[in-house]
Amino acid sequence: MFDDTMEYLDDALMSAGQESVNEILPRLQAAVSRGFSAIRAFHACKPVSLASYYEHGIVPLTRDWLAQEAFALFEGTIPQEEINQAVARADLSIREGLVWFATDPNELTGLAGHYLIYGPESINCLWQDHERRFRESQERQRWRGIPTLFECAVPLSLIDSQWKREFTKRLLTEYFKGHSLIPDPDSSSAEFGFCVRHDVGPEHIIGHAHPVFISDPLRHGTQYHNPVSRCPWCD
Repeated sequence: MFDDTMEYLDDALMSAGQESVNEILPRLQAAVSRGFSAIRAFHACKPVSLASYYEHGIVPLTRDWLAQEAFALFEGTIPQEEINQAVARADLSIREGLVWFATDPNELTGLAGHYLIYGPESINCLWQDHERRFRESQERQRWRGIPTLFECAVPLSLIDSQWKREFTKRLLTEYFKGHSLIPDPDSSSAEFGFCVRHDVGPEHIIGHAHPVFISDPLRHGTQYHNPVSRCPWCD
């Protein structure tokens, strides 16, 4: 019944002789922007140090950063020039210049636990045509860094219109679910993933956590036990 295609609402509006969802969504989106200043969301990562996050915030992926991180990951066993060439060739179309968030932290410790266990997928993108290095990259990332879940208040002003529109639809769907006479056991529509193209400054970081148990989707759903429960930046 509750689908974020909003077909259920379109049918109801048409039955009542009202405007379609597409016609009223811009007004609803504007109302949401007036009523909310930020979205509480989570970013999963596996940094070696949290210092840069609390100094510079969470910043979009760049190829320069990726080349430096890949070189450090392989501890100089791959020449920097070779890594630079791999970075230049890599398909980063859904990663470069973006920061990704999810509104449900359980999604990032469950279905998408690989971000906490293996760090940035972008490093593995460098070795799509080199299976041995692809596997080695994953294994090195598994043993490097601190699985960290950042909780943020992401300003709506940083979020593109298409994601604000999706957020508005989700809010509307949740509202109708809450007022429906027919219980809906599926709460998945409350989960929402989105990206921003700007730095999310340290002032927007509410805090962080190091989840103890993380589902490993690359090892058939086995549990990864995080050996780091506290770090120098924990309260």
